[in-house]
Amino acid sequence: MEAILNLLGEDELKTKIDGIKSQRKAVSEQKRKLTNEMRNEKRKQDRLVKKSAGLKTPDLLKVLRLREEKDRAKKAAAAALG
Repeated sequence: MEAILNLLGEDELKTKIDGIKSQRKAVSEQKRKLTNEMRNEKRKQDRLVKKSAGLKTPDLLKVLRLREEKDRAKKAAAAALG
């Protein structure tokens, strides 16, 4: 270990260690954010499934039609811009 300290210099080694620690912290934070996003999406999906379970077929078809119209409007607006 002492040979490594002599070759790299104590300051360089501390700098590298600090860099690795900051990378580790950033990855940990990113993992936590992704985990929260996944959990929230799962909850959202569960709420939608629960809500849709009470709907009758005509209501579901109406929702699908509204979504299709909304998607078409978005695509038309995008085509007009670009």
